[in-house]
Parts: sequence; C-alpha cells; structure tokens
Amino acid sequence: MGFIALLFMANWSPVFAAPTSITKTCKFVLGDNDTKNEAREVSFLRCKRKVLEKAGSYIQSHVQVTNGKLSKEQVSIYAAAILSVEVVNEKFFFQGNSMVLEQTVKAMIDLEDVKIRLAAIVGDRSVAKKVENQQQRIKELESNVDELRRELGSAKTSRAKAIRKQQNVVLEQIDELSKLKISIMQKIKSAGNKVLQYVEVGMTIDEVRQLAGKSRASFVKGYNWNLNYGQVWIYFNRAGLVSCVSQGQECGGKRYK
Repeated sequence: MGFIALLFMANWSPVFAAPTSITKTCKFVLGDNDTKNEAREVSFLRCKRKVLEKAGSYIQSHVQVTNGKLSKEQVSIYAAAILSVEVVNEKFFFQGNSMVLEQTVKAMIDLEDVKIRLAAIVGDRSVAKKVENQQQRIKELESNVDELRRELGSAKTSRAKAIRKQQNVVLEQIDELSKLKISIMQKIKSAGNKVLQYVEVGMTIDEVRQLAGKSRASFVKGYNWNLNYGQVWIYFNRAGLVSCVSQGQECGGKRYK
C-alpha cells in the first residue's frame, strides 16, 4: 500500500504541542460472586474501552486524512492499537451494602508520535490487516465478557463457579491479544532502529533496502523518493542518494507532507 498522508489541523503546531493526558474514572459494583482481582480486571476492561473511545475522538478532531483514504473508524481502530492505557488510581469502598471499585485510567497521546505510527500501520497492508482483525477480535471477546457478567449476576453458587471460569478464560484471551499488539508495535519500532543504526547519507535506494529490508511505505514528492521504516523516514535527493534520515517527517527544518 502506498503512503497515506496524515495531516494535522492548521491550528496545531508540532513544535510546541505537549503530550495530552486522557483520563476516565469508572465505578464497578461487585456482585456476590466477584473477587477483588476479578473486579479489577473487568473494571479495567470496561474503563479502558471508554478512555480509548474518548482518545479516539480526540485524535480524530486533530488529525485529517487526505483524499479520504483513511476513515474516522479506521483512525479509531488503529489508535486503539497504538495507545497504552494504565490505571493511575483505584479504591474500594462500600456504597450501602455493596462494595464498589473506583478506577481512574489514563492514556497519553503524543499527536506527532500518533501521526507517525498511523502512517507506519497504514503503509503496510499486512500490519493494518492484523491490527484490524485483532481489534475486531478484542471487541467480540469484550462482548462475551459482558454477556457472562449479566449471567453471573443472577447465577446460583454452583453455576457461578463455571461462569467465572469462562470469564477468566476470555480475559486471558484478551490479555494475549494485547501482548500481540505490543509485539506488532515493537516490530515497527525495530525497523526504524535498524535504519538509524546502518543507513548513512549518500547511500542508494538499493543499498538502503539491502541493509534495512523492505520499507513499510514510500512516496514520491517531485523527483524525490521518501521511504518509511516505522517512526523513521529516509529522504533521497534527485540523484537517488540518501539526503537525510529522520525520526518524524521533518528533515533539516523542512516539513515533508
């Protein structure tokens, strides 16, 4: 797949913009059949979904895609794969006769980094497909957890044990998919590290590909070739030689879009 340009809105300046923190606080009421650890896992799953939806909307409002080649839904799907979410605060307390878990989760968004990572994903169709399938599978598993939670709420003790076992299996599957997400993103990062280590100014395109492998994306601007390796870009002059290697879409103060 050719390079799909991602452009920030004109009123946003990458020079001065700082990472943005997106947070969400959620409450989870424990049932009679819930343990604290299970409550933490299910609550985090739900709260993470909400903060990613919030983060996806934020990214969509700050990123524009040229030629309509990347839909808002795709931006949201890929953003969910890119962003990491963590619990920053949690507490258990009683509300009436029920125990409640309150969790606050956070996702950090560096728009410049997100822009580069999105370009890296959509520039490699095989990676994009993996991410899409992964996020779809996670969505299905989360729906499965919701169904099990509804059944658990009214289940008798004997049946509750079996439901909790099913629930834990599904949660483990979601965790494995999350680890796969990390692996995919590390692969993208590794490609960029290889370029930074081996590629030098003056090399030909063939020499670059021999050292760094196939690029994740490429595009031509005028007479100049540009290759993408994850978060790293290689720019070539009209003679077909490397003129600049950069982490980001900026080389020597010049902005490439």
